[in-house]
Amino acid sequence: MLGEMARTGIAVAQLPVGYYTPELKHKQLVRLKVEPELPDVEYFAIYRRAIGHALAGPVAKMAKEHCNFAASSTSRSWIRP
Repeated sequence: MLGEMARTGIAVAQLPVGYYTPELKHKQLVRLKVEPELPDVEYFAIYRRAIGHALAGPVAKMAKEHCNFAASSTSRSWIRP
């Protein structure tokens, strides 16, 4: 969502450069140099075991094993209609 907001010009966002390479290449996004440099972003999957759905744990584990925002994905067609 932040990437789309930045792409449309309504937000400034810290995004993974590798993932947004196509948008940078086509000048849909531009990189801003900021000082001091921003720290890396950590992603978390948080759920409450006591009241959570039985799938929450397995889905969080799959996300941890398979999500990689460092590289552009060829399966991003779900982002935009």
